[in-house]
Amino acid sequence: MNHFLGSPFEHVTVERRSESYVSTIVLDLAAVLEMSGLYELGRNDFLAVGAMSCVMEVDDTVSQYLGDASDLNFEPNMEYKENWEPIDRWKVAPHHNRGPSSYYLSRIGRIWDHLTLSVVLRDRHFPTTWRRLVGKNREE
Repeated sequence: MNHFLGSPFEHVTVERRSESYVSTIVLDLAAVLEMSGLYELGRNDFLAVGAMSCVMEVDDTVSQYLGDASDLNFEPNMEYKENWEPIDRWKVAPHHNRGPSSYYLSRIGRIWDHLTLSVVLRDRHFPTTWRRLVGKNREE
């Protein structure tokens, strides 16, 4: 039974969600940092518990700064490669190959601002910006 400041909420049922943004963050970080062992272990563990990696994609438009933009693309179960077989040394999922190779804030040297944007919105992140942050990508 669930309680919140009073009697139990016996009439409320909470169903388990299968989408896991945490799994997306872990797998994308492992890919960005080119950590093959962590990637394969994480992917296996998330599959074992039925955690589906969800991804919010956005182009390099004003929509990346908005919580309720109309052109956001939500993928509730992103398919990551079964084994560590990256394209371009780190790309192991379709969203790594789609979208811009750099975003405006990254191009003007405001990488930390782009990272902060992810923290504030809490539903999207930018792996190409992470790559620049850790020194894996150079500006084109």
